[in-house]
Amino acid sequence: MTEQDPLVGEPVEAQVRTLFEGMNAHDADAAVSVLTDDVVWQQPGLPGPLVGRAATADTLREMFRAFPDLSIPLDDVVVYHAPDGTRAASHWRVTGTMTGPLDPPGFAPTGRRSEVHGMCLYEFRGGRIARHTMIYDSLDMLTQLGLMPGPDSLQTKAMVRFQRLTAKLRRRRRRR
Repeated sequence: MTEQDPLVGEPVEAQVRTLFEGMNAHDADAAVSVLTDDVVWQQPGLPGPLVGRAATADTLREMFRAFPDLSIPLDDVVVYHAPDGTRAASHWRVTGTMTGPLDPPGFAPTGRRSEVHGMCLYEFRGGRIARHTMIYDSLDMLTQLGLMPGPDSLQTKAMVRFQRLTAKLRRRRRRR
């Protein structure tokens, strides 16, 4: 396969499934084997995009430490691909219990479990994933893990009151 050859149909699904199988096995090297050396990996919670297989593998290892029971049921993974074979998307569900530190950003373990639905967007080059963009509701995940207060919590109500007060003070300052 040359740099310009598109992946279509089953090869696209095979690349995506290999990525998820590696993640289910908590084998970062197997997961990143389908990525280009200069892959751009984006996901919520990271300070910015990761560049390269090594950086991506290191981040996956951190995730496996934080969630040693991380699981992505392969029966729930649905892959959609563009007819030209250069792009694809997948829908998935992941579950896990946070029993280790989550770094980045450095959260301590909470022992709480989360279930998140999300999707990934992929761009292919030379038969491998060259760009990976993960999309999910990170606020919902953080709330499930006890890292953010829930919508009806006292902390949220206090934050809302504080925000309203600061907004009111800003409006008064602008009027002067």
